[in-house]
Amino acid sequence: MNIDKKQFWLAFAAGLALYAVSFAAWANPVLNYIIFASAIVGIAYILWCDFSWSIPLLIFDSILGSQGRLLSIEIYNFSFSLRYLLFALVIIFAIPYLIKHWKKFTLRQDPNSKFQILNSINFFWTLGLLFIVWGIFRAVIAGASFQNIFFDSNAYGFWLLWPIFYLFYANNNKAKTNGFIFTIAIAAIFAQTVATYLLFITQIAPAIQPLFYVWARDVRLAEMTKIGEYGVRIFWQSHLWAVMSLGLAGILLWLKKINYYYLASLFLGLVMFSAILSFSRSFLLSLLVALIITLILSHIIYLTKFHWRQLAQTTLIAFFICVLLLMGTMYIARQHIFSFDDLGQGRLENISSDEASASRLAEFKPLWSQIIAAPILGSGFGQKLTYQSFDPRQNKKPYTTFSFEWGYLDMWMKMGLGFLIALGGFIIATYRKFYQMYMWGDLPDFGFLMLSFALTFLLITHLTTPYLNHPIGLVLLFWIANYKPKS
Repeated sequence: MNIDKKQFWLAFAAGLALYAVSFAAWANPVLNYIIFASAIVGIAYILWCDFSWSIPLLIFDSILGSQGRLLSIEIYNFSFSLRYLLFALVIIFAIPYLIKHWKKFTLRQDPNSKFQILNSINFFWTLGLLFIVWGIFRAVIAGASFQNIFFDSNAYGFWLLWPIFYLFYANNNKAKTNGFIFTIAIAAIFAQTVATYLLFITQIAPAIQPLFYVWARDVRLAEMTKIGEYGVRIFWQSHLWAVMSLGLAGILLWLKKINYYYLASLFLGLVMFSAILSFSRSFLLSLLVALIITLILSHIIYLTKFHWRQLAQTTLIAFFICVLLLMGTMYIARQHIFSFDDLGQGRLENISSDEASASRLAEFKPLWSQIIAAPILGSGFGQKLTYQSFDPRQNKKPYTTFSFEWGYLDMWMKMGLGFLIALGGFIIATYRKFYQMYMWGDLPDFGFLMLSFALTFLLITHLTTPYLNHPIGLVLLFWIANYKPKS
């Protein structure tokens, strides 16, 4: 697969510049307002000139922004973030675009055909939207506070982006091709992994550690906690993209579809570095299971020409880069050789007693009890439950919240069984679309495997780390589901 080097490096530089601007804005409140106002004007101007930039911008923010607050301003005790701004502007500028092309958003595959086939993807998206509205209505009836309803349901506002993604590809957009968007995404992931490395340096250098720790915490970029005597965990929500790219790059190498081996090795090395520092077992388990499923799928479609040697050589070089970054940086900064304890050995050995795992297990029982109480209609958004938390951030005390780690159970409890049926139909229709494109010859074998892997990885991750109720997961889902080869 080819990428445009110029576009790649421009996007990469823009990503690092965004982090630098975020730090400057965080450090100076006056400058923050100036930068945020400039962001409003800049994004609005870009979308006004060419609305097709909406998709690359949404993906770029999803990868780089983690929780989307690299820039934000306070409005009546509400933090209006860069992600909210981008979403609002995309919706505003989408209105004339949707009005112009609304006839193409249909529940039928081809409205001009004699045989009008139900477009199941759009149908299930519409059904899902109805159950989201129902979850809000149900919460109002139940007497939940409007504040709780808003903060529990606002991420589902990104569900509204589906028609924009759909029409973007339905119009066979020439301005922003799949190759362009793929290049932007890879560059953003590269910038994210470099930023992870830079944060790692700041956290093992005592002199500058507090300053960057507070910045990353305040802009909700990353969670950074001490592991072992010298190690540090740096977890981004948007690490989802980086870990997923490990599998995608592996598939491309396996089928010999990458031309830039040295760049691929550096990229994979940094991604491995980020994956290790995230210490996310759900990410790594999802990666492993999705790769196994993809391997089985490759045999089902009778794909036989593999290139294990290229995959092994590139992965070995990438692993060496990863180890060099970990051990070399740690030794230079602290004159310490990395131990297994610094790499989170305890989290792997004590899965059931680990704080995060124990908290997940503790929340399961009250969550399931609430689901059983209203399995069909759900309990609505903002429904709070209390469970014993083992998380130090909650002082290991009983914790009351409306946010839960069990992704599908969270949806079931709030919107009822109907939303899970709608989401399941949407996913099945998406897999069916991939298979049809492959069988019709519109999608090459590596494209079929990459799309299937990415969707499978996202679905498995959502089991215990919610993403399909989060802007990051929804943007990724809609991009995957809408992808089609350039006409």
